[in-house]
Amino acid sequence: MTNLKNLYLSGNFLSLIVAANWVPPFRLRFAKFSSCRLGPKFPEWLKWQTNIISLDIYNTNIVDEVPVWFWHVFSKTLYLDLTKNNLSGFMPESLEFMSAIHLFLSENQFQGFVPRLSKSLSILDLSKNEFSGFLPSNKENLILEALNLRQNVLNGSISQFICQLKHLQFLDLSHNFLVGNIPNCGRRSPDPKQKNHSRLTSSTNQSFVEHKYYSTLKFLFLSYNKLGGEFPKHLTYFNNLIILNLENNNFFGSIPPWIVKKQPSLRLLLLGSNRFNGTIPDQLFQLEQLQILDLSNNNLTGIVPCSMKTLTSMTYKDVTDIGLGTYDLTIEWLNVISNYIMLIVMEVVTKGERLDFKGNFLEFKSLDLSGNNLVGNIPEEIGVLEGLINLNLSRNKLSGFIPTSIGNLRSLESLDFSNKELSGSIPSSLADLTFLSHLNMSYNNLSGRIPSGHQLQTLNDPSIYEGNNGLCGFPLSIECFERKTTSQSFASSENKNSHEFFVGAIIGFAVGAWMVYGALVFNKSMRVASFVFVDNMYDSLYLLVILNWTRITQK
Repeated sequence: MTNLKNLYLSGNFLSLIVAANWVPPFRLRFAKFSSCRLGPKFPEWLKWQTNIISLDIYNTNIVDEVPVWFWHVFSKTLYLDLTKNNLSGFMPESLEFMSAIHLFLSENQFQGFVPRLSKSLSILDLSKNEFSGFLPSNKENLILEALNLRQNVLNGSISQFICQLKHLQFLDLSHNFLVGNIPNCGRRSPDPKQKNHSRLTSSTNQSFVEHKYYSTLKFLFLSYNKLGGEFPKHLTYFNNLIILNLENNNFFGSIPPWIVKKQPSLRLLLLGSNRFNGTIPDQLFQLEQLQILDLSNNNLTGIVPCSMKTLTSMTYKDVTDIGLGTYDLTIEWLNVISNYIMLIVMEVVTKGERLDFKGNFLEFKSLDLSGNNLVGNIPEEIGVLEGLINLNLSRNKLSGFIPTSIGNLRSLESLDFSNKELSGSIPSSLADLTFLSHLNMSYNNLSGRIPSGHQLQTLNDPSIYEGNNGLCGFPLSIECFERKTTSQSFASSENKNSHEFFVGAIIGFAVGAWMVYGALVFNKSMRVASFVFVDNMYDSLYLLVILNWTRITQK
């Protein structure tokens, strides 16, 4: 095939077995080999493919160091995907000589510093490697739209380099060792060469003019680092944010109510496992498009806000229920996220464990307020969130009864009300949750019969209700005796009535006998009269019997 230009073998499990010194007779332009078996050695025959525009060797079982010639041979390639192999070694110090627009090197073992980037690069994915040190310090104007450095060993603070990325829409620096706070890209720092800058007016002082570098930023992931400080006020410049993930850091202070005005497009807000305190702002529940809210494991106090109905996106069961409105999952939203959907990894605690959602979180809706110091009752208004799939209010100080409206959450798959101070019975409406696969009601003060029917019959683990001494029924070994069937209740009622009749008769006889006996004991004249009456009656009866008996014997 000397004229072969395009070779598409992706999505198969073919093994390309060629001699180590094989020189292919063709020069490819498009080469797609994802999921095929090219390894374990790096395929040497690729060095002859100097005309390739697009190379895809995703998950091709290569366990080897990337040869030096690779970066020069493919310097004109526009699309490079080497994801999910066991490639090792170091990248060049600079990628400025490369023409790549999309470069995917995720899930390998590359080491060293992050190289300087080329002007043409639009998407760079270096996640799940072993890159260390600091972010690059390019001074050129870059068109980079997506930068993914998730799960490396980067340290130090987040450099001002990201403030130069004026077209940036996606930034993931999570699972590293970054410290400090988020850099303020809203204002430039004073120019040390500018003398007497304090005397300049705001109209002429270019050192302090606001520059909304991040007006395009839509996805910001900074979770699992060591970042700290109060909630960054300069996030107000990120007015197009769709996802904000600051989980597992050291942020403290209160959650600002201005989020709803400055980030009205937020769909996923994850602030869990920090040190935020104060109350949950009511304004937070006015984010109509919000579908995942995680405030777990902080020091939040106060009550659960009752303004649930304004969380419009959570009130719909699925995408098809959403009409045309400001909160709908529009084609524009799908188009925006489709460019980066395979870069997004969401970590959500649901069904008792932390799960990763990659590309399949669009319809996932979750509310997690667990691990705080919230008090008061669970609001009845929670029943309007019919689209919720995950609800976790555990490890708080909530009290009172479980609202009967819980049965309205028909999409719910995971429900955790454990380790609180709830009392009363479990509402029978819980049996209406036909998709429920994980339930935890342990360590409360609940009592009465556990509801049965539908999906609850499959949840046969007694630990679900552990620590509630007043509960009985399946799946616990404690039987319920206070409630019986209709026939048993009828028989029990008859036995009870018979018992009451005999008890009443005995009491009546005793009272009557005591009235007669008491009169004879305490009244002498009555006692004498009664004895005379009894004697006369005896004499009359005796005479009557003797006369009748004599008459009978004579006949």
